[in-house]
Amino acid sequence: MPDPSVAELAYAAGIIDGEGCIHISKTQHVRDKRLTMNLHVPVSMPDKCVIAWLGEMFGGDVSMASRDKLGHSNAWIWRATDRAAERVLLQVLPYLRAKKTQAEVGLQFRKLIGAPGIKTPPANVRQRIQFYWQLREMKRQGKSGWAPLLREEMALA
Repeated sequence: MPDPSVAELAYAAGIIDGEGCIHISKTQHVRDKRLTMNLHVPVSMPDKCVIAWLGEMFGGDVSMASRDKLGHSNAWIWRATDRAAERVLLQVLPYLRAKKTQAEVGLQFRKLIGAPGIKTPPANVRQRIQFYWQLREMKRQGKSGWAPLLREEMALA
């Protein structure tokens, strides 16, 4: 993977801000009662060119998802998960606007990941679950963590 330029990082941040998502998945395994949590940064667009570029720049997976609904075109999806998602977020963080706070929560979540094969301490599990709910609540409320100043606010500043 090439080292992205500042312009490429800013462009990728704009794509993630506008077309992407930052989320934490949580899966409770019934058989062995394990809890699995992962950080994901997917971007979905009908334009394969941009999605392929994200894959070249940052790694991750590129695939096509067909739309079943009448009138919807197929979409290309790029997805970075866990370490790859962390690397992407660290690189684009200075340029994110709409999803900067969500990215910061995702990065805090990743700091609590232990070494493979070592049981995660209960306190870390609780904190990771809190980050999961915090990110969900931010999305539910539509709070991105950034908003331009309104004219009235600018007049007061």
